[in-house]
Amino acid sequence: MIRTSSRRIGLILLLVALCLPLAAESAVKPLQRVVWAEDISWAAVLDRAADGDRPILIHFYATWCGPCKLLEAMVYNEAAVVEELADVVTFKVDIEKPEYAALLDRFRITVLPTLLWCTPEGREVERFTGYVSAVEFLGHMRSFRAGDGTYIDIMARTAASPQDPDLLLDLAARHHQRGYLDRAEVAYRRLLNLREGAPTPLVNSALLGTARLAQAR
Repeated sequence: MIRTSSRRIGLILLLVALCLPLAAESAVKPLQRVVWAEDISWAAVLDRAADGDRPILIHFYATWCGPCKLLEAMVYNEAAVVEELADVVTFKVDIEKPEYAALLDRFRITVLPTLLWCTPEGREVERFTGYVSAVEFLGHMRSFRAGDGTYIDIMARTAASPQDPDLLLDLAARHHQRGYLDRAEVAYRRLLNLREGAPTPLVNSALLGTARLAQAR
């Protein structure tokens, strides 16, 4: 079941109110906006990304998603955001369209909005969910570009240091967050197999993580 990421209702109402003068201004002065590719296949997106070795940003949304509409009204029309994404293949996916069912399953999308940053080859680098301000959005984009501490970075570092308990715990938690339960279980068990060499708090966190996995199955 897809759900929306919610914040306090008061904040949402305030943001909606702030959108109204912007909408009135846009009727007089056209605003720059992020240009999204829509209603095209994932293969076509990968082709565009390959042409110029460009990263991909996917915005998973639905027409009934309130926080998605706030991103449109409050973030995607900011000049700094438009400039930041100028060299990115921006792809907008309506989760209710059946042709994108396989893409939803591939990336385990369960919360709206989900913003997914991918390599030109279509591998997930990192993601975030819910509404964020333009400043926060830019922070996410720049962090994803840098790569340090991202999902794909933690996977690579764990592969290089498979006995590092901190990396194993971090990777397990990130797999779990994305719904990759089998991968999360493998990482937790690898950490538990290091019991004698791993700090007790990390072992306890791994035990708690495996218990949560059992509940989620």
